[in-house]
Parts: sequence; C-alpha cells; structure tokens
Amino acid sequence: MEKIKLYGNYERYWHWAQFGAISTLTVTGFEIHSSYELLGYENAVNIHNIAGWGYSILLIFTIFWMIVSGMYKQFLPTTKGIDKQFRFYSMGIMKKEPHPMKKTPENKMNPIQRLTYFGLMWFLLPLQVVTGILYLYVNIAKDIFGVQSIEWIALLHTLMAFMIIVFVIIHVYMITTGHTLTAYLEGMITGKEKV
Repeated sequence: MEKIKLYGNYERYWHWAQFGAISTLTVTGFEIHSSYELLGYENAVNIHNIAGWGYSILLIFTIFWMIVSGMYKQFLPTTKGIDKQFRFYSMGIMKKEPHPMKKTPENKMNPIQRLTYFGLMWFLLPLQVVTGILYLYVNIAKDIFGVQSIEWIALLHTLMAFMIIVFVIIHVYMITTGHTLTAYLEGMITGKEKV
C-alpha cells in the first residue's frame, strides 16, 4: 500500500464545515420539534436559522467550486462495476476481500458512492435548503408560490432531515471499514490515504 494525497484543502474544509452545520441543524431541529430542551426554543430557532444560512452559503460555494474545478465529475453516477461494489458491500467486506475499486485523485468514489452522493449533493441537500427557506419566509412562499399551507413544506423538510441523518449514520459506519478502523477518517483529516 502507498500513501497518496486524495483530498485537497477545500474538500476537507467543506467536509468538516458540512459536518458542523449538519450537526448543529440536527440538534437544534430536534429541539424545535420539542424532542428535548437544551438551548430553549427561541435560541434553538435562532441558531438553526443561522446554521441554515451558513450551510446554504457553503453549499453554493461548494457547487461553484465543483463546477470550476471539475470536481463535479467525481459525483457523476455510473453503473460500471456497481455489481462488484454491491457484492463487496454485501459479502466481501465481511470476508475481508480486497476492495474492488482502487481510489485515485481522479476517481475517489465507487459506483455506489457516486449514486449516493449525486442524489445527496444535487437533489436532497439543495431541496432541504429550499424547503428551509420557504418555511422561514412563509409569507413570501404564500405570495410567490401560492402556498396555502406550510404543513407539507415542514413535513418535507423534516422527512429529508431524517434521510440526511440516516446517511450520516451509514457514513460514520463506512469510515470504519478501511484497512484500519480510522484509515478513512485520517484521510479526511490529513488529505492522505493508503491505497
């Protein structure tokens, strides 16, 4: 195995800033839904709104960076090798078989990751931001879009939040599946990973 630079500075910044924003939005979102009381409802709403705007700005900059740098190509779905990758995740990983795809700086993600991240980056996260803004500015949503009830916006926003939480849980599990328990985590901290 050789250690190579896989993740640049912006990729790592984006990853950890996104982690911070999503964590903050999750904690405050559950409090807004009265799951517990930690910060107080009003503080939770204010922090949630600030984190939401921060995340929205991060997402816009990241999409711009992906397009300008050509990094968007990493997120284009492919079915090439998806059967091998599915077999690896369903059985091979438990038998400690070698990973069917070798990571390179030009091709960091396997076909299942590409499909997952494509849906996340280009649909789920932007739609989450849009529903959050519509909910925040409900009167504008009513005037511009003719929205009669915001219940469906709130429901959709909450449903997508749970989908993001499920993704995060799977993501955290998957980072433990490298050649060591922390190999993938170290890669996102240092930018270098053994391949």
